[in-house]
Amino acid sequence: MPGAVAVLFVVLAVVLVEVDVRTAEFSAFAVGPDAARQILSAIAGSLITVAGLAFSITIVSLQLVSTQYSPRALRNFLRDRLNQIVAGVFLGTFAYCLLVLSTVRSGGGNGDPEFVPGISVNVGIGMAVLALALLLVFIHHMSQAIQVTRITAEIARSGLDAVDRLYPEGYRKPPGEHWQRLIETWTDAEDPTLVYARRPGFVASVGVDELVEAVSRREKAAGNGIRGSDATGGRGGSHRDEVRVDLRATPGDFVTAQTVLAAVWPSRLGEEEYSEVRRAVVIAEERDIEHDAAYAIRQLVDIALRAISPAVNDPTTAVDCVGYTQAIMERIAGRDLPERVRTFPDAAVTVIVRRREFDDLVEEAFAELGRYADKDPRVVVRLLGALERTADALVAAGARERLPVVMETADGIGQRAMAEVETDHDRSSISEALDRVRRVQARRGDGGADSLQPPGGRESSPGG
Repeated sequence: MPGAVAVLFVVLAVVLVEVDVRTAEFSAFAVGPDAARQILSAIAGSLITVAGLAFSITIVSLQLVSTQYSPRALRNFLRDRLNQIVAGVFLGTFAYCLLVLSTVRSGGGNGDPEFVPGISVNVGIGMAVLALALLLVFIHHMSQAIQVTRITAEIARSGLDAVDRLYPEGYRKPPGEHWQRLIETWTDAEDPTLVYARRPGFVASVGVDELVEAVSRREKAAGNGIRGSDATGGRGGSHRDEVRVDLRATPGDFVTAQTVLAAVWPSRLGEEEYSEVRRAVVIAEERDIEHDAAYAIRQLVDIALRAISPAVNDPTTAVDCVGYTQAIMERIAGRDLPERVRTFPDAAVTVIVRRREFDDLVEEAFAELGRYADKDPRVVVRLLGALERTADALVAAGARERLPVVMETADGIGQRAMAEVETDHDRSSISEALDRVRRVQARRGDGGADSLQPPGGRESSPGG
């Protein structure tokens, strides 16, 4: 974005100078060649200095966020459109003034005419005013952006958007372990070919549709069309005519060159098909929320863990993070996870997709923080309140199959904390919060009066 804005300003300089050459001289301010040079030189010199100041402020902010909160929160700063536009305007205005300055001519005894690009100079003055306004906006924006409340709120918003995008369907009862029986059937019939990652990194996305399209296209080109194949892998079809893929990596996983990305049947496929499978799994140097809603939870938990560390000792921030994590888990509680088995009869392809289960999300959202916060009753009570609300959302969605992991996590956090806290008052608060979680299983799931009580007793708001 900064490069695009700067290039746009360079193009604007070339266009306006050409307009000045082709039209009569125009200037809202009557200036000569020397005055034009001074104006453009002053603007260019000032803007490059201001750009250095803006970059310094940005680097200091990045360092503060990395050390005080979490290095994984830096990605939000790098993606900030306002920061990118400000950098582009500063550098673009500098380049614009240099290009226009090079066209100013004073004239002389050798017959060269005097040339002052009046329109271009006046536009340069307007750009300088715009840059000054953007500087004030930038300073205000950065002072707001480094506040932990703004950082956590932005992470939570991205996480909620990812949940809506990745899990759009309401909860439906899972079909069972059909996918495991499929893999056993395929493996009994023939050993698969294993596809490994080419380099280490995080799985950014898994393109199932792109994989199916590419494999199907190559199969048809090779003359291997569908001849009565059975997409379920049963005995009624020809296993040789069907491509079956067990994708073993999901967005957010870390893989190495020894990590199996997928198992592929049948073994007769060529290297081109295996390359298509490998290309379907995009590997990047860092995790990304776009295809991995759990990464938003990871960032919030990281900030909360650092907040309750002895070096920072900021339980209020931890409580805020628990509140935003609760919001994400409540949203996920009522959503259906993607199907593990995806059949494409027209393409004679069956794909089994690995996914993060609800149990994994509960573990990442609450269990780890509970293990480190067992001596802080305020954070523990808030965690139990978040688990209570998550359980409420499960009951309301009819997803009682997911309740055991919530209850088990709450018991582990509550029992461990009651053994660590020092006062009877704190034990009583934790015990009451734990009892409220346990009582959720008896609720009707119709949004009754019990579900309207604030979670966690005295901690009735995300900020505590």
